[in-house]
Parts: sequence; C-alpha cells; structure tokens
Amino acid sequence: MALWICPEQSVGPDPNRHVAGAEIIAKTSRERYFVVMSTIREIEDAIRKLPEGDLVELRAWFAEFDAEQWDRQFDRDVAEGRLDALVEEALRDAREGRCTDL
Repeated sequence: MALWICPEQSVGPDPNRHVAGAEIIAKTSRERYFVVMSTIREIEDAIRKLPEGDLVELRAWFAEFDAEQWDRQFDRDVAEGRLDALVEEALRDAREGRCTDL
C-alpha cells in the first residue's frame, strides 16, 4: 500500500494527476490533504513531515476524533451490558459503606 498526502491540486507522485476516489483526511487553512491508501508506517512518516502549523491542527482534530470514538465505544459497551457488573459492584460498595464522597 502507498500513502500520498499532498495538496488537493496534486495527489500522488505525479503532480499533474488527480486520483479519483481520494478522500480528504485533513483540511488546513492553506491546503487539503488526501489519502489514497496507507500503512501505519507511511502515515507516521507523513505526519513527521508536516509543517508545525499543520501538526497543531492535526493534533486538535485527532484529539476530537479520538474522544468521539471513545464515547461511541463506551455507549456501545453500556448498551450491550458490558458495564453492568461494574455498576452493580459500585452500587453494592456504596450500600455497604465502602465509598466516600468526593
């Protein structure tokens, strides 16, 4: 697989080629970045090459993205009952006086 992150007007190794199906993965005030295919190592290398301002924007975007993913997983876990045993244990501890107010 190959990762191409470059300005919208030139996607891929050929600056005159616009790759159909490229997906915007980040948009900065100056450029839009596209990804066609990727591996973790290629993504890491591309991130290392980002200008400082773009890296700041990527960090902010990823923090929000990661929080949303965590929230979705938590909601799924609650809906599927994966936390029920922990809730019961906490309620039992509270009833039996093993908790203190914060």
